[in-house]
Amino acid sequence: MAERELVGLTAGTSRPTPSEFDKFLREIELTNLRLIAINAESSMAALSPETPATVNTEASADSEIRDSEFEIRQTLKVALIGPNDEVMGNVNVTIGLTYSLGAARTKPNIESLIKIFIETSVLLHAWPYLREMVTAVTIRFGWPPLILPLFKPAVTAATTKKSRSASTRSKSTKRRRHDA
Repeated sequence: MAERELVGLTAGTSRPTPSEFDKFLREIELTNLRLIAINAESSMAALSPETPATVNTEASADSEIRDSEFEIRQTLKVALIGPNDEVMGNVNVTIGLTYSLGAARTKPNIESLIKIFIETSVLLHAWPYLREMVTAVTIRFGWPPLILPLFKPAVTAATTKKSRSASTRSKSTKRRRHDA
C-alpha cells in the first residue's frame, strides 16, 4: 500500500512520508513555553456587549533549530473591528515553544519535518495560551471578556456559530474572522 504524500513543502525539499512524520511526533517533547512579546492597544475606554464587532485573527510562526531542540515562535494578532470598520483594539502575542528533538535530531530531513510540524501541530499546542492572553487583556481594557473560539484547523467557517470565514494566507500564516 503506497503512503500518501505530505503537502506544503517547496520544490526540491525532501518530503517525509506520513510514517516518518508520525515517528518524528513520537520522538519530540514540549519542554518549555514562554512569553516573548505582547502588545495591546484599546481605542475605546469601554466596549458594550451590544456593540456589533468582528474579531480578525492572524497566526504566524517561525522556527530556530539548535543542537538538541528547536523553538517555534508562534504569533497571534487579534483586531477587534467596529461597526464602521474602525479598529477598536488589538492584541499581538508571541510565545516561544521549545521542543526537545531526542533521536529526531539525527534525521537528514529534520527541517522538512519541523516545517510540517509548524503547519499542522504547533498552533494547536499554542492556541490555549494565546486565547487566555487575549481574554485577560480584553478584560484589562475594561471590556467584556473576548473568548476566542476553539482552534479547529479542519473546520470550515460555516460549522462554528461565531466564525464567519476562515482562509489560509500562507503555509505558516492563518487568518480567521469571528463575530464578537
